[in-house]
Amino acid sequence: MIRSELSRLKGILRADYLLGCGTGIIGLCLSGVLTGFLGLPVSFILIVSAVTLLYGLVALFLALQQEPYPWLLNVLVMANWIWTLISVVLLILYFREATVFGKVFLVLQIIVVGMLAWLEGKFVRK
Repeated sequence: MIRSELSRLKGILRADYLLGCGTGIIGLCLSGVLTGFLGLPVSFILIVSAVTLLYGLVALFLALQQEPYPWLLNVLVMANWIWTLISVVLLILYFREATVFGKVFLVLQIIVVGMLAWLEGKFVRK
């Protein structure tokens, strides 16, 4: 991978790390408050937060490598696509009980995770 591509990939991975870990930590620490704000069950918030934190940590690990492991990058991309699909299902399942903020959160999760999967996936194929 040429240097400019590697730099772009690492920037995307850092964004994935910051968004994933930030969302995960906030969700884990504030799940009790967020349940009322988002209109989603505490168990839902905890599971989504833990998964998001895990994705963020994998992205951080890849970003810190001299050159990210292609197989692990591929795993992250596939996991992000799968999580995007799961998020669509979660939006459908929890649409009625979620507040407007909960719906916005779920829609943003679909958009952001899907975008990260697409951007990171561009580097898997190279």
